[in-house]
This record gives sequence, structure tokens and C-alpha cells, in this order.
Amino acid sequence: MSSDEPNSEQPQEAYFSGEEDVAERTTPAKDLGAAYVIGIFAIGALILAAIMPVVQKPYTAAGLLPGLTAITLLGMAIGLGRRAIRMGAKVGFKDKFFAAIHAFFANEEDVRTVILFTLVGVYIFFILELNFVFRIDAFGLHRAVGSFELYTVIFLAGILKYFWKSSLKNCLLVAVGWTFALTAIFVHGFSIPMPGML
Repeated sequence: MSSDEPNSEQPQEAYFSGEEDVAERTTPAKDLGAAYVIGIFAIGALILAAIMPVVQKPYTAAGLLPGLTAITLLGMAIGLGRRAIRMGAKVGFKDKFFAAIHAFFANEEDVRTVILFTLVGVYIFFILELNFVFRIDAFGLHRAVGSFELYTVIFLAGILKYFWKSSLKNCLLVAVGWTFALTAIFVHGFSIPMPGML
């Protein structure tokens, strides 16, 4: 055997990239975009934490832990953004940013995801800010119906109609069934009032 032939028993250097080799797909521009998103989210969370009521002392405030978490996220976003800028992320970032948005909204699944998250966000806003309760006393039925049930039926039916593509009647039946079943389990089973019923 010639000495020039490679030794088949010689261990070869292995490269492990996990399930996804993200190192090849990340770029400074992507890092800068992620830093912007994380920073905006952190600032929003910090504002919400700051306006939470302080019942006793500042170190027992309900917004203390969310505030510290938001500050940590903001620091991480700043660090990520600075590193991305040092690596040249600002070069052509505007064009890359708008190209990425165009590509994102060209994908139907991505658009559906945005619509879903938007509907959930509007739903949460309605639950938190526009509460009401009215009582039904008729035919021996005595029950309090709150904004949670009405909003949940409306939004759930809308989401089902958009994603399930079934008839409006079927979507309403499923939404009403799930909503009132969930409410009954929590209110009567666990004695936990739903949002807006306090």
C-alpha cells in the first residue's frame, strides 16, 4: 500500500450544526432588525410595568419583576444592535428592511399569522378595557353574562370563520359552546371569575 493513500482509520473532523444551521442564515441586518423589535417590545413592557399600581412599598410593586425583565431585554437589544452596526448592518439596511417586509407579506401563511395575532391583541384590549356585566332573569334562569363571554364568542367565531372556512352558523355554534363551557368550568367548577366579572 502506498504511503500517499489516505488512512481510512484516521478520525475526521466533525462539524455539528444542530437541527438548524442558523449561523449561515443570520446577518448583521437581521440582527439589527431583531434588536429594533426587541427594543420596542422592552420599552412597551417597561412603560406598562411603570404604570402598574404600587399597593404597599416600591420593592413589593407588581411591576417590579416585569420592569427588571424589560430593562434586561432592552440592554440585550442595545448590545445586539451595537454589534450589528459595527459589522456593517446599516449599509443598505433600509432597502433590506423593506424587501424583507415585502417578502413577508407575500407569504399567505405569514399574513394569516399577523392577522391572528392582531385579532388576539384587539381581543385582549377589549377584555381589559371595555368591561360590562348584565344579568338574565327569565324563565327561572338567573345568570350573569359578562363582556368576556360576548367578546370571546365574537372573536372566536371570526377567527374560526377566517381559518376554518366553515359556515358562520357552525363557527358561532362552536364559539358559543366552547365559551360557555369554559366559563362554567372556571366559574362554577373552580370558583374563578372570568375577566370583567369581578
